[in-house]
Amino acid sequence: MSVACVSFIAFHFDLMSERKTSFVNVDRIVDRIVDRIVDRIVDRLDLSQVFSFYGHDTPEQRSGGNLRMECPVNNCEASSYGKMSVSESTPFRIKCHSCGIAGNVFTLMWVMKHHEPPEGGRLRGRQFTEIRDDLVQIAGGEFEPPSPAPRPDRVVKVKTEAVPNTPLADSDNERARATVNLHQRATTDLEKMTPGASKYFRMRPYLTLALCEKWRVAYLPKGNGTLQGRVIYPVNDEAGRRLAWTGRDPDYEVKHAKWLQDRSDKEPMKFRFPSEKYLRRGLELFGQESARLEEPGYREAIADLGLLIVEGMNDVIALDALGQPAVALMSNRMTEHQLRKVVQWARKLSAGKVTVMLDGDDKGREGAADAVYRISQQTPVQSIELTGGQQPESLSFEEWNDQRQLVIRRWRILEKTRSETATLLSDRHAGDAAAIG
Repeated sequence: MSVACVSFIAFHFDLMSERKTSFVNVDRIVDRIVDRIVDRIVDRLDLSQVFSFYGHDTPEQRSGGNLRMECPVNNCEASSYGKMSVSESTPFRIKCHSCGIAGNVFTLMWVMKHHEPPEGGRLRGRQFTEIRDDLVQIAGGEFEPPSPAPRPDRVVKVKTEAVPNTPLADSDNERARATVNLHQRATTDLEKMTPGASKYFRMRPYLTLALCEKWRVAYLPKGNGTLQGRVIYPVNDEAGRRLAWTGRDPDYEVKHAKWLQDRSDKEPMKFRFPSEKYLRRGLELFGQESARLEEPGYREAIADLGLLIVEGMNDVIALDALGQPAVALMSNRMTEHQLRKVVQWARKLSAGKVTVMLDGDDKGREGAADAVYRISQQTPVQSIELTGGQQPESLSFEEWNDQRQLVIRRWRILEKTRSETATLLSDRHAGDAAAIG
């Protein structure tokens, strides 16, 4: 289990009563996180993983229950016997009987990586963070070796990348190329829509003319292909190139309610997406256009709240109307490709923070739980839990602001907790070194 996951679990359970009290015992949270980090990572660590990670063979010589090895520190006198001893039980204390360097597994990792003692004799700040991140990779079971070439006896897992979606403008299909600007055949004039479509827009006040123009959302009248009679939404790539269009049935709720009465016919389709041949939806996120980063306040909002993940396209647009950037899965389940993209973006834009807010129905809660768990293996994450079938698009400004402030407050507590955790771990490491000396 990663440091991010352990930190999230402790953070989540210790703030269960956050809504009931304004006081949070940060010291207690820090202590619990420290215990989880030390107990769940270091206690389960196999020293052979550490040696292999830095390109070293596990020492074969032993004496008095300790491994004996050459000291990795430059300028330390060589010995065929090996002057550094490494205990085989946690916290894997080390000591070189020549240069005098001592510590625990963190010190061992540092000297194997840099071949010099840490500044001031113990790991602090940037140095500690660097080794902690290495430990997370080792504990995760998959890692890239720091050496230029992998060891011959090491199995390196190679992840194959899916073929990216082709923009409509570059499609071999002439009819597909003709739909790049499909919105120009659609309308946002309520008077030109069917009663069901007109009601669809009126019931969603965030679908203003300005936002419909920005997001290219409109009603496509009859006589315009497979998406006719639907509200259309574009799916763009990160460069803003049109990949596909999807259509939402404005009469879905009425049709579905009728279907529930007898279930004699095929269940109505809420959205119509292109087939996998034309759009591999799981590779994309709605609202992923990089140009959005240039919008006023966009980067600041992400930095405060974290990268916000929602289910649907209307959720993204409604939150945009409230000034909050978000991206949508276009589903209630996150794919592996979307997971990689989310983690990568979060590390660039929000110091790794991710916030998940899926729909408040059973499928949404299940999807949120799955997404939170998988994200937490790689980076810190929080979840905003909606109830009673509520959706992000239905939140009022006041409701959203309450949720937003709570999440930001929790992030600030967690950031303070992580900082104090690093200090406590560094002090504990120093105490181990002093005990050895």
